[in-house]
Amino acid sequence: MTLTLDQRDAVKALSLPAIMILGGSAFLALGIATGFVNVSIDRFYGSIDNVMYNSLCLGMVMCYATMPFRRGEALWVYSLGLAGEVYRFFWSHPASWSTFDRFGAVGFAAALCAICGMAWRFFNSRGDERLWARGMFLLSLVMLFFPHVSTWLHIVVIHHAPMVYDQFGYKVDGTFGFQPAAEAARIMRNGTVMPYIAFYTYNELPLLMITAVLLGLKNPESTYGHLTLHFMVIGTVGFLCYWLFPMIGINLFVGDANFPNGPLPLVTTPVPYHEAIGYARNCYPSLHLGWTLAVFLGVRRVDPRVRVFLFLYVCTMILSTLNVGHYGVDLVGSVPYVVAFFGAVNRQSGRNRLSRMVSFGLGGGLFAVWSALVFHAPVFASTHPAVTFSTVCLVVVGSLVLEDWLANSTVDVMEDRNAMPGVAELELV
Repeated sequence: MTLTLDQRDAVKALSLPAIMILGGSAFLALGIATGFVNVSIDRFYGSIDNVMYNSLCLGMVMCYATMPFRRGEALWVYSLGLAGEVYRFFWSHPASWSTFDRFGAVGFAAALCAICGMAWRFFNSRGDERLWARGMFLLSLVMLFFPHVSTWLHIVVIHHAPMVYDQFGYKVDGTFGFQPAAEAARIMRNGTVMPYIAFYTYNELPLLMITAVLLGLKNPESTYGHLTLHFMVIGTVGFLCYWLFPMIGINLFVGDANFPNGPLPLVTTPVPYHEAIGYARNCYPSLHLGWTLAVFLGVRRVDPRVRVFLFLYVCTMILSTLNVGHYGVDLVGSVPYVVAFFGAVNRQSGRNRLSRMVSFGLGGGLFAVWSALVFHAPVFASTHPAVTFSTVCLVVVGSLVLEDWLANSTVDVMEDRNAMPGVAELELV
């Protein structure tokens, strides 16, 4: 296995996110062991039956599959992984699970075997193969532990944000006389195929993110740098946003019985209200759409076919995210939020210094402007549709213009059509 200099640098850059996540996980484990963190370990153990977590696990298997094939090693890795998955599918699952539920949990046993295989390869290889095995192992550890740190951060936000601002998002969403989430949910749920498309689009996002990271590692010259770190940063800082702008979602605000087809309440003067059940406040901004946008913007230049597929995925994710109860304001806020952190977390060079600073500063400013309108002037926004529409256009279009400038000054587009056999010459979007 032979890596280019750019590929080696990209793989080595995985060390920082791994250190951050492993450090956070160690702190969490220490807190639980000493009683400083009042969380039952069972809550974290239950995550292995979560569809999104198992999507990450499939990503770990994909990481192992990118390494050069070694027959003897692959035999025990894949055999043990398959045996573990068969056992979980037929015997080790809640009695209430349907066949569909069991398919959603596929991946955990195979991932553990894949991690062992990557560790084994690291200690039994040399040169670039060892460097790649190390990178895949660290990337898998990030995937393995990040959801547990995320669960803890959700609990912290719930504890420290007892008031929620759903009436604010709901009021601004209704500016044009309808609720985008309710309309999208009707579209997605009234068909026979669309509910499954929505489910897999939303829940298999982690696998797509890992695919994007692997594309970035293989093609560093045509992608943003530090994509793994960018995913982590927008995810971690997102919890600060959840604390500052706590909302639980329109489906919970109006009640599942009323969403999307039941009577929706009329809110005249929005006020924050107390929510004591303990729902997650993970609405604003939408990290699902944010991560999807980061995937699209991060690797769209690898191949025109990749660009088309990811653009369609973004469109489907918009509907899927609204379908699960996000407000439209959450989606608008995601765009400048992602672009701002592309300016902050990126390859650094003299060529992109100005664009990085402006993208971070102005992107963050656009996010602040939109947040101020939603959370400080919802009545004004809802009674002045022209102002709201103009602000949406400014925030979204302005952010994308910033990103295009940043990409042009960061990504080195290949000039030689034959530089990557079988891949057409890339074009700037």
